[in-house]
Amino acid sequence: MSQAPRVRKPPGAAACPSGPHPQAHGPAGTADLTGRGWPGRVGRMRLSPEAVQAIREEVARADPQAEVWLFGSRTRDEAKGGDIDLLVVSDHLAFADELRLRAALLDRIGWQRLDLVVRPRSRLGEPFAALALESGIRL
Repeated sequence: MSQAPRVRKPPGAAACPSGPHPQAHGPAGTADLTGRGWPGRVGRMRLSPEAVQAIREEVARADPQAEVWLFGSRTRDEAKGGDIDLLVVSDHLAFADELRLRAALLDRIGWQRLDLVVRPRSRLGEPFAALALESGIRL
């Protein structure tokens, strides 16, 4: 099976001190991703393909140039439950846009626990954003 091309880490983002993360393998029924986290994370996640598509569409509607990353427990197949943690990388979304995006996402995927974090590219080197990028999966 061929792998997706490697995604370069965003400018200013720090490397994870724990090193590269292994390829993720998940149970049937989880979304199979073609996106990668940047030292080579590929795999599955505990989010339906319909939810992944809805997230991609709503983020693109809010900012066509934005990137969206899933991180946290939903990227770990062995974890149970958990909220949906999303990092949206956008230089154009203001706080009011973030609130509208959150409501649109929940309308599409169902009202559930969702942590939505929006950061401009200039702040991707901050520890929280760097960790989310390092351990996350790009949608």
